[in-house]
Amino acid sequence: MGATGFETTVLLIAFLLFFGVMRSSWQGKTSATLALVIFCIVLVAAVTLHIHLNFYDGMTRYRSVIELLIGIALIRIVFMRAVLERPLRSLLSSVKPSWRSLVLTTIVCLLALPLSLATIAIVTSLLKDIIRPRHATSVVTMRAVCATMFLIPTTVGSAAVSVSLPSLDTVDLMFKGIPLFAIAFVGCCFQKMEVDLPKATEKNHIQAKSIAVIIAFWSFLSFFTLVLHSNPIQALTLSGILLFLFDSFWFNKRNVMTVLSEVRASIGNTSPEMMLLLACGFLSVLLSQVTLPDIVVSILQRISFNPALSVALIVFVLPAISILGIHPLILFNVSFPLIDSSLFGSTSNQYLVWVTMFITAQLVSPVSISALMAANSLSLSPSKTSFKIHTRYALFLSACVWAYVLLTR
Repeated sequence: MGATGFETTVLLIAFLLFFGVMRSSWQGKTSATLALVIFCIVLVAAVTLHIHLNFYDGMTRYRSVIELLIGIALIRIVFMRAVLERPLRSLLSSVKPSWRSLVLTTIVCLLALPLSLATIAIVTSLLKDIIRPRHATSVVTMRAVCATMFLIPTTVGSAAVSVSLPSLDTVDLMFKGIPLFAIAFVGCCFQKMEVDLPKATEKNHIQAKSIAVIIAFWSFLSFFTLVLHSNPIQALTLSGILLFLFDSFWFNKRNVMTVLSEVRASIGNTSPEMMLLLACGFLSVLLSQVTLPDIVVSILQRISFNPALSVALIVFVLPAISILGIHPLILFNVSFPLIDSSLFGSTSNQYLVWVTMFITAQLVSPVSISALMAANSLSLSPSKTSFKIHTRYALFLSACVWAYVLLTR
């Protein structure tokens, strides 16, 4: 159903009222500000250009990604309750120095499946006083989390790409993504790091409760994936919800009001990202109905005849633009409808190209969620957790994707 001018005005007023009643910390977040700006631009454009927006399509475009955010937020609560700092210190100090980055990379990749980008905040917080130099933790954790995106949609950005490619075959993607994952994984393993030795009085074993939580999560995930054949996003979301309920009521014996309070606080912390996804959904609907200027159409047509140029635009140029502070979700929603992704071959190849844009942007942009979380946890400036330590790695990874996709298309 199209939107009338009256409906558009009502929706705008409702959104502004909702934005106004949220707490000040919500309004201060970059994602929340971007959401408000995008939403207002979309609605003004819809009214002035007499475009009938399909509100249902806009609100549901990234519905599964928003659900994934909720699941990840609940999983993060569970893992933060687990006492893992001392076992991690003991494990990293017990292996040879040359193997430490490999061990940490493996741990982070395994944690990235349930925790997504929250892995960066958790691991850097746990190890900030254990590993030297301090930025070494962000080098390994940020790159390792991004590496997992080549195999499965483990982050909001990769999930957004997955949703935009409904015919994406998860099994085929995993096979196609293995070489790129391996390259990205190996690139994490050359970081030198020193580990403070554990005190003799520390208990370094993992508590039985923590082991049970980990087993429970993988059991839930296996059930939804292998038995019910849910897609990765649905499986992670449902596993996160069940794990949180299992940990809260079974292990920790919390009352209902306490659990509801935790859920409200956790979802409140991710609400800016949810609003940004909603705004980007409306932006996508708007762009699909806007008639582009002739000069833009001409440029895009020239690019469309050159797959090498199209891939280069996505994996090199768009991430470079993100360094200026433009959120990669916005870049994706603006560029995805304008570039013919079929030039890249199978849907798995298309996913790998677009997800590389998110990966590179997460690494080099000082305003990316990854860089900000690492900087906040390690008490460093965002520039020291972004382009200053990742530029060469990101360029090499993008070059590998560019060559791989062109060879396999």
